[in-house]
Amino acid sequence: MQSSEGYLSVTGGKHRLFYRVDGPCDGLPVFIFHGGWGPRETDAACCEGTGKWRIVQLHQKGWGKSMPAGEVTNNTPMDVLADVEALRMHLGVQRWFVKGGSTGAMLAVLYAVEYPLSVSGVLMVGTWLLRTKDIDWCYRGGMGHFYPGEWKAFKQHVACRGGDPLVACWRMVFGEDKIVGMAAAQAFMKWDGTCGQLVPDPPEQRVGHDPEHAMVAARIALHWYVHMKESALLLGVRGRLSSARVRTIDIRYASAWALRYVRPEGPTISQAAPRSAYGLCPSHQRRCARQPSAVRQPFPV
Repeated sequence: MQSSEGYLSVTGGKHRLFYRVDGPCDGLPVFIFHGGWGPRETDAACCEGTGKWRIVQLHQKGWGKSMPAGEVTNNTPMDVLADVEALRMHLGVQRWFVKGGSTGAMLAVLYAVEYPLSVSGVLMVGTWLLRTKDIDWCYRGGMGHFYPGEWKAFKQHVACRGGDPLVACWRMVFGEDKIVGMAAAQAFMKWDGTCGQLVPDPPEQRVGHDPEHAMVAARIALHWYVHMKESALLLGVRGRLSSARVRTIDIRYASAWALRYVRPEGPTISQAAPRSAYGLCPSHQRRCARQPSAVRQPFPV
């Protein structure tokens, strides 16, 4: 398999974004939006093994090998979409199929709306739309009813700042005391890893276990969650995807159902996917990309 790597300078050179391209030059181009825990080796699993895809992956601002790490300046969902479009033009790709999991699913659907001529189709896995109600549910008590012990531990960690636990954690992570900030970042990512999967990883494998990665992930996530303007995300997309090829793998009754407002016929929803895309069976993702009927079948996690 042919592979190449490089860096793309954006925002006047303030950010240098790492990207990787795998597959034949004449392969069908596929762009992968990684999720809110950063780029992972499994992100492109649904496209591997066929030999016909040209897989493009970008480490979004602040993530992975992109520099500077954890930077939140000019780092919003709309900035990420502009970066992806700049990469498409840099690589000389006319149109590509886009796939995203978790937060990446939200970015994939927004990209298809903002740049419809650049997109041939969309696959969304473990959809996480970042609506106000989604953020409230996960970080302001709703999900705590299902994981009361873990939620209590997180709240106790940020209780010294009082009020909104999400805002309190944001203040600690971005505060001057680096030790307090690191501990808050790990507490946040421990909770995020709990509520983002059907079956949470063992403690030593969770995203909050590595302090440096926890700080990067928490900085970007909290920056987005606290400053997110919902109107800039989903309120303007209704009806604008009716002609696009969209496949959705998600948990029934979860945020993907909101896409019925985007596409009148509604999304195709599986019954057993977590909010996070990382627990999904790659072979099932591949079938979903090819066969709409496969999306309706339960799959192992």
